[in-house]
Amino acid sequence: MLELLQGHYQSLCLGSEERATLNIDLASKAFYKKMSLAEYVGKACNLAENDSFDLDAWDEWYIEVATEALKGKLIKYGTGPRDARGVYQKYHTYTANALIFQSAEGYTFDITDENGAKRSINIVEYMRKFKNTVIRHPKWPVVHVGNRNMTNYVPLELCTIVTQPYKGKMEANLTSKMIKGAAVGPKERFKKIEESRKGSEFGTCEVLKEFGIAIEENPIVIENASVIPPPVVRTLDSRGAKVDANVNQKEGKWSFTNGPSRKFLQAATLPKWAILDCDGVLKKEGVSGYFISKLTELGENLGMKGFRITPEVKCVTNGNLRLRHGEKLSKVEQERKLERIRVAFKELKKQEAERRSGYRGLTDRWERLCLRQSGSGTCDKQGRNFDGLYQVEKREKAGAE
Repeated sequence: MLELLQGHYQSLCLGSEERATLNIDLASKAFYKKMSLAEYVGKACNLAENDSFDLDAWDEWYIEVATEALKGKLIKYGTGPRDARGVYQKYHTYTANALIFQSAEGYTFDITDENGAKRSINIVEYMRKFKNTVIRHPKWPVVHVGNRNMTNYVPLELCTIVTQPYKGKMEANLTSKMIKGAAVGPKERFKKIEESRKGSEFGTCEVLKEFGIAIEENPIVIENASVIPPPVVRTLDSRGAKVDANVNQKEGKWSFTNGPSRKFLQAATLPKWAILDCDGVLKKEGVSGYFISKLTELGENLGMKGFRITPEVKCVTNGNLRLRHGEKLSKVEQERKLERIRVAFKELKKQEAERRSGYRGLTDRWERLCLRQSGSGTCDKQGRNFDGLYQVEKREKAGAE
């Protein structure tokens, strides 16, 4: 539903009285693709290609998810005759508010006819009689557009989401894809900057000419420029001798696998640690032991200490409540999830009171973390789902952080 579009930004930097510099660089931003609103809603609800949009096959959950996806988006809907390419005679642009659990043939309203009498009419008949528009899918839901206080309902099939910037915080995987898509090599970047400069056509701008301003075609060349080398990271080799870590300048990272580096120069000690399982994976036989052994092996190989201490707390959740891939929570479901989190931490606090001296404040920190992120349905530092915490197991050793 999103695409990465590239352009450029420019800023004027004032220098001396006779000279200023123009800074031009690439700019990348995520935009919504232009597509039919029905296709957009289908992707938001994870519908298959052949799934029906008829309201008979829908329930409130789909309406809530679709509303959350299209709310505030700029759309246009067409009226009038439709040509062979699917283009309508006239288009109207509005902001979408919600998807309504009413079909175009099922929603009716009152109008005053030419004789001055009031009668009831549905959207299908209204579009045909007053807008010369044929509705091909009368059982599809309608979209609330425009003023929120007015019932401006438009058939879903007539609507198209227009190209517009993506607003809000993107999910981690989308952010990663955007960063990778925006990353270009120096030569290609400079080539695109030069294309942007030529496309701006500064030489033909009448406003610049009026003020006697001209933009030189060739960029400024800096004499005796230097490239700063990457920082040196001191590590230990397999014999304990100090060595500099190899750096992959292309990827911008230091390697502990390719090269002499094997351990941190000053490895940290882990005096206490805990496991908070938010996906229910610890319920599977052998999973927790395998995870602990691998984490211990990795930490000790890097010179860290303290992993041999058995984790103090295990919080197991109901794995059946995990979200399916690509599934999103409605506001109602988010509130239910948040309530389950609150109940779970009440139980944790109750058990904490029995051993408060050992791990004081542990659940308070976890609760703040969960409540802060509850809107997206995540809880732990890795962004894993926190779903219905219901069982807590605590070992008899000293407390945990």
